Amino acid sequence: MSEIRLAIVGCGGITLQNHLPGIAMCGGARLTALCDANAQTLERAQTQTGVGVGSTDFQEVVVREDVDAVIIATPNLFHGPIAQAAIAAGKHVLCEKPIAMDYQEAKAMAEAADQAGLRHMTAFTYRFVPAMRYLSHLVQDGFLGDPYHFRCCRLQDWGNRDLG
Repeated sequence: MSEIRLAIVGCGGITLQNHLPGIAMCGGARLTALCDANAQTLERAQTQTGVGVGSTDFQEVVVREDVDAVIIATPNLFHGPIAQAAIAAGKHVLCEKPIAMDYQEAKAMAEAADQAGLRHMTAFTYRFVPAMRYLSHLVQDGFLGDPYHFRCCRLQDWGNRDLG
């Protein structure tokens, strides 16, 4: 597979501000379908991306043959059912955090993906953020001594933006 064909389920703030710009920078990925339960949010994402395929029903999107992987960026409650449907349809899954509502749901998702030979991951990408890479450098090169405990808080100002 020379190109990964992606669908996004959930077109609110995290998709508009993070996933869409990330996909645009990734030469090996192409967005082929969008889904959001809210028709206005879906239309806004389609206008922003130019992606013609859109649906308010995730079941329609995850079974498409022009989709190899599904990004799930919905409210937390829906992560499990959407991931299970995508895995059942033979799609790889990238799921926003938290991956599931509880341990049992997360385990069921992981087992289903494993049995199907598919990738299923959480969007924990902070290790690639420049600030985190710099912090890693400080620890690895001994600038912070020999830490035995480390605590960190990432603050983010969402401001008054409309998040969809």
